Amino acid sequence: MINPPAILKEFLDDQSAITALTSTRIQGERRWPLPGYKPSDGPLLLFQQQPGNLDYSSKHLMVYFRFRCYGANELTANTLYGVLVDTLQDATSDPMYKAVLALPGMTQRDPDAPNDWAFVSCVFRCHFRMS
Repeated sequence: MINPPAILKEFLDDQSAITALTSTRIQGERRWPLPGYKPSDGPLLLFQQQPGNLDYSSKHLMVYFRFRCYGANELTANTLYGVLVDTLQDATSDPMYKAVLALPGMTQRDPDAPNDWAFVSCVFRCHFRMS
């Protein structure tokens, strides 16, 4: 079985447009930022795998990823979101052969979050070859 979060993390780490904003602040399989992060540190990109499905041939896996783009304020978070969409929409990187924005971004604050930071949340559907 392939590891979609690890594949996606490697892809994102290689995207200079994203890392120009985040540096090394890309965290996979996280709902909340790691302890110690502050928006004043710079933009942060989080993603977490959501349920997906295997096609009938068992050769293709479709996985949803929820992203959270954090920044010092709503505008900075939206800047990171825009770069994420420009970079990931229709991206291909073997074994990921397609990424599609499934739920466009929305700026929000989560009342259940351990902080009151603004972020932009969106969902991408990513398709992977199993072999």
